[in-house]
Amino acid sequence: MVAYGRATVRHCVVVGNRAPRGGGFSADGDNYTAGPLRAEFCTFSGNRAAWGGAGAAEELGTLSLSHCILWGDEADEGPELAASYLDYKGRLAVAFCNLQGGQAGVSTPHPPSAWWGPGNMEACPCFASPGYWDANSTPDDQSDDFWVDGDYHLMSQAGRWLADEGRWTTDEVTSPCIDAGDPSRPVGSEPEPNGGRVNLGAYGGTDEASKSPPHTPWAADLNRDGTVDGADIAVISRNWLAESICTCIPGDVDGDGVVDFRDMAMVAADWLMQ
Repeated sequence: MVAYGRATVRHCVVVGNRAPRGGGFSADGDNYTAGPLRAEFCTFSGNRAAWGGAGAAEELGTLSLSHCILWGDEADEGPELAASYLDYKGRLAVAFCNLQGGQAGVSTPHPPSAWWGPGNMEACPCFASPGYWDANSTPDDQSDDFWVDGDYHLMSQAGRWLADEGRWTTDEVTSPCIDAGDPSRPVGSEPEPNGGRVNLGAYGGTDEASKSPPHTPWAADLNRDGTVDGADIAVISRNWLAESICTCIPGDVDGDGVVDFRDMAMVAADWLMQ
């Protein structure tokens, strides 16, 4: 998608696209046509480009993002976002977003103080089942790759909507994007329990938003039942030595991508806390 002029995109899942610049979308324009392209409560993933994997601000375009998740996009420059160099003045504004690589995932001539707003984070979003590019048996040739769709609802121990089945399910982990939005923003139609704070991503603020589990002060309270006990040990045992580049592993207390003795030690340190 390329916007020449003002446009606002909300509650969209933008995945599996390819473009030379701005794999998912691009804000473009000159002195007469340039206007801000705003993306709110959107999820960008699996988009490919040479420049600006998820999105780009070109020439005099302005790209403004809030309450978005940008994760798993690809580009030679700016894996997630990019803004124009040289004589052009393409600009970015990013706030309350989860962006892979943080500021390092963005290619722009402007200092972070000019575009990096409050509430941004970098944490594995724990998508229910992210889509992916199938190499079509030619791993060295991307031209014939094809996209396999996924599910971008956020994992939650309190409840995640299964759109295909029209019912709720639960997970063993909870996405850090739940309750990560602007605290002054209304939660919209998010179902209870919603933590009183809106979620990030395409389903934030909607009736398909993942639910908020009870707050617990102990990271080792893996099942969030208010006590660190044998049930939490069982979670670690079921996932012992599981590894992932994304930290959505049940039992990974310290978030280092593997369930091991360090996680067991953290459970032991908080044993029977309630």
